[in-house]
Amino acid sequence: PTSSGKSKIAESIRNLYMDYKSAAFNLNTGTPAAFFMFVESLRNLPIVMEEYNDNDINPMIFQALKAATLDGQGRIKVADAASKTMDSSEINASLILLGQEAPQKDDGSLANRCIICDVPARDFTDEEREIFEQLKDAEKNGLSNILLQVLQLREIYEKHYIGILVEAAKKLKDSIKLNITNT
Repeated sequence: PTSSGKSKIAESIRNLYMDYKSAAFNLNTGTPAAFFMFVESLRNLPIVMEEYNDNDINPMIFQALKAATLDGQGRIKVADAASKTMDSSEINASLILLGQEAPQKDDGSLANRCIICDVPARDFTDEEREIFEQLKDAEKNGLSNILLQVLQLREIYEKHYIGILVEAAKKLKDSIKLNITNT
């Protein structure tokens, strides 16, 4: 739902690596050329993509998101028109897609390549709001000290990521099956 905190969570993840004023990419207003420049220019960072919507997304950007999340491929472009050589761009960043709905377009092809997290709207306690404000203040000064601690966990992440991804996908599919009735 709107105002549940999706953007704030994504910003906090991104702020481990980047300045807190860094821009997110708006999937509804950004052009395909700007999209490719944005995702190709950053390496090993989470990139925040705002306002995902199946109905409004540019078809070229949608296809690029599918390729980027599957194999890190960007687009094939002409490197030199005279020699007719081609160059393939790479996307070497994690994409955080935000929106009010999960991707269903193209038979769920993008959703099958994503880890979908529900962020329900809720009322926060005064203590939770205070902790949140402390985090946001710390982000203004930079979180590189925390990043160093997170990077120490890289081997554990690499070892367990695929297993956890498969388990999460199975749980998601099982929960969907429980809610579907065939008539």
